[in-house]
Amino acid sequence: MKKLSSLLFCLSLAACGGGSDTKNDGQHAGGQNGASLPLDPIHAAVKLGDPRLLPNDSTALEQRIASIISAEHASLASVQSQIFGQNAIQYDPGRNSRYFSLKHLTSARELITGNQGYPLVTLSDAKARRSVAFGTNILRELDAGSHGDFASNMQNIIDWLLVPALSTGRSSLKVSFTLISSSHFNQSKNWLQSRYPNLTFTLCEDETQLSDCLSQADLVITGTSGSFSEQTVTTALDAVAARKRAMLYVHTNSWNSTPLTNPVLSYFGVQTQAVGGAGNYFAQDKATWSSAADMRAKTGSLSGIETLLTRLRDNNFSFHIADCEDDNNSCDNIPAFSTEFLTPAESLRAIVRNLDESATDIFTLPDDYTLEKHLILLADQYRKSVRFPMSKNTTPTLAFLRSYFADHLVYHTRQINPVQPDLGNFSRTDFSHVTPARKTVTLTSRTPWRAAGVYALPGQTLTVTRTDNSNVAASIFINTQRATSTKPMAPNHGYNRPKFLQSHPVTIRAGETRHLTSPYGGPVQIGFSDKGTAMSFAFRNIGLHPYWKPGGDDAAFIAAVNHNAYDWAEVTTEHFEVHSRNSRMQTTLSENSRWDTPGEMATFIQTYHHSALRALAGYQGEHIAPISEVDSFAAAHSLTIPEWDRVQHMNADQPTCGYGCSGNPYDAGWAFSVLGHGDLHEVGHNVESGRFKFNGFEGHATTNFYSYYAKSLATVNEPGYEHQCQSLPFDTILADIQQSQLEADPAAYMAGRGYSSWSQGAALIVEMMMHAQDKSALSNGWHLIPRLHLLDKAFSDADNDDASWDARKAALGFSNYTRAEAGTLDNNDWLLIAASYTTGLDYRPYLDLLGLSYSSKASSQVAAFGNPAVDKAFFKPASNSDYCTSLNQPKTYF
Repeated sequence: MKKLSSLLFCLSLAACGGGSDTKNDGQHAGGQNGASLPLDPIHAAVKLGDPRLLPNDSTALEQRIASIISAEHASLASVQSQIFGQNAIQYDPGRNSRYFSLKHLTSARELITGNQGYPLVTLSDAKARRSVAFGTNILRELDAGSHGDFASNMQNIIDWLLVPALSTGRSSLKVSFTLISSSHFNQSKNWLQSRYPNLTFTLCEDETQLSDCLSQADLVITGTSGSFSEQTVTTALDAVAARKRAMLYVHTNSWNSTPLTNPVLSYFGVQTQAVGGAGNYFAQDKATWSSAADMRAKTGSLSGIETLLTRLRDNNFSFHIADCEDDNNSCDNIPAFSTEFLTPAESLRAIVRNLDESATDIFTLPDDYTLEKHLILLADQYRKSVRFPMSKNTTPTLAFLRSYFADHLVYHTRQINPVQPDLGNFSRTDFSHVTPARKTVTLTSRTPWRAAGVYALPGQTLTVTRTDNSNVAASIFINTQRATSTKPMAPNHGYNRPKFLQSHPVTIRAGETRHLTSPYGGPVQIGFSDKGTAMSFAFRNIGLHPYWKPGGDDAAFIAAVNHNAYDWAEVTTEHFEVHSRNSRMQTTLSENSRWDTPGEMATFIQTYHHSALRALAGYQGEHIAPISEVDSFAAAHSLTIPEWDRVQHMNADQPTCGYGCSGNPYDAGWAFSVLGHGDLHEVGHNVESGRFKFNGFEGHATTNFYSYYAKSLATVNEPGYEHQCQSLPFDTILADIQQSQLEADPAAYMAGRGYSSWSQGAALIVEMMMHAQDKSALSNGWHLIPRLHLLDKAFSDADNDDASWDARKAALGFSNYTRAEAGTLDNNDWLLIAASYTTGLDYRPYLDLLGLSYSSKASSQVAAFGNPAVDKAFFKPASNSDYCTSLNQPKTYF
């Protein structure tokens, strides 16, 4: 009740937006009726997680953050002075050790940091409980004679840990070990006993008695070996922590970790890599410092953050953002951009990501994450002043970087997160015309994610409860944009919206409820780790934007798109989802009468974007029409046809690269078109093989078959459809061949023509398809591509080791090759052998006609097949794009 009354009082005062800072975060004064009211708006904002309570000027908050960091530095300096004095620090844990990362910025301190910047030893005295963590068993190694220069420092560390117990005046103290082997225990005890004769030692080996065994300890020393359950361990350590007993962690698992490692390390305020991580094995970091002061000056997780905050406060960056020459935001030409801004900003973004992924609302934890709370609120404060678009060429460096800083610290697992006043070209900010709704969403899982069909309203907290009983985890996130689709450093107002529109994924399990608040808003997505699990999610306080899924109401969707109440619309199918700006969805629906409803779109998407494209790429699966010529080839050669069971996503928005950029999602600066070349082209990038082009040809030579094939099928299936396939240079290649026949060395003449363009490369492969169809080796020459895909995959799988290769090479058509020789095959040799093998034809006459060289070994391999040869001929369609109408085209013999 006090919180509510204080908040209402503060919101009623104009001074709450611009009050002065105070030195005491807890200072209060009585109101007219003696009520306790906060005078410090920063304290109130931190306590309630409400950036609306902050002073208008960010200076006081920036100074408060500087004071927190300064206090941390002073505290660390004091402890390091007690332990190391003015002595040099020499500590090498070896490569069979671990380094740590802090759970949050002030959860622990870096007692010893390696010269490469990795925390090797950490210390904490939070909540009146002292703890130290080592990435190796320092006690055992000291007992064995290692770390000779470190022995006195280690004794000082033990002294520091035991200070609270010694202050009781007792002469004998108890040390209990757990999760450590008997040999490690004995060696560790030996070293301690030689220096602390009054200590008594116990090894707690009985899981059922663990809590009792640790209950009398003044110091608990733990590793993470053994097979105790996590619940047993955490119950026992909870009791140790509650009694404020000191703890020492010694790592006993070499460079690796165990499932218990991070749960135990949570009591030390740190974490380490998961099981299987290499630890310090490759980094081999160690500490060689002239003093602790030298170490603090050159390392430490807070130093870079402190410098960044000082520069953001004082506007003293050493560079001008206009001098950045790199559109990809790394600004490699300005090293100071990385050191002064990007590196510390990215480290803070990683912290926020961890908070979101673990669904941790730090503003509900009164005693933790103090510095993070202040930094996130500072980002909120900067966010209020952002105005898009910005240009690095004209926007002042400070304004630009304050906005970019706010982008890095956007944080969603919180109750109060005001809408950013300007979202650029992403979205409007005013949704007062929308009445928040509830919706229960039922989906069957499929990787990587699926649209939920609900909209997170900016600045408004949505609630989602997982209502199914599955034990499979899912994750909730907002928006689908790739961060690289926003290019702050590009010229001409490249910074046209927030950088990180897609939120961090928040894990949600059956029965859990999550609260998310986005300053941007956007369509909600659900990520999955498996296929085929039925899940349900109850959403509250969400918007209902134009969204269609199979079985949806076409007319209602079209009406919603035309109503324009939202800036985003989504059409989803089982294997393909379009996430589109609303205006571009209007274009999509008006482009072609064949798909002017979402239901018609879905049918065409399934037929062409999914079935045809995936089948040509050599896949089978749900809603993929099988190709008998591919299935029979796979069966005859014991080849596995891989299954496609993922969802392909498309963002009709702005591209990460060029005018469209492949990936999942792929993104584009155009409206989605079911049979548009650009859309099929970008997905083609996702499935293409670099082997499907002859030597020296540009990369796009392998990309467009998937677009052409879908269009060729539509030419047959859709009466009146004009395929608009690209023109390939059949005419100029034929003219070159004809000229070559007049030369003394036709092959040398053709080789000298220097073909390398993607269109030439694609034409040469299409000619191979025409040869296969002409010779009836394939009823449809396009089916050469999926056969090549199957062989390509099997080839790659078999060349991992000699035994696999020798067992499989004959069935793959490479019986004359050792694995080493197969690994050095160039594209000409591989394509000659693979095409000849998969079609039962000999393609050497075709390569000879074009002057495409191949080795004598490849020639011998093809000769061994005994296949009939293709004609020494070249096909010339009447139009350079008629190959999409039919592969049966006139040919010229030579």
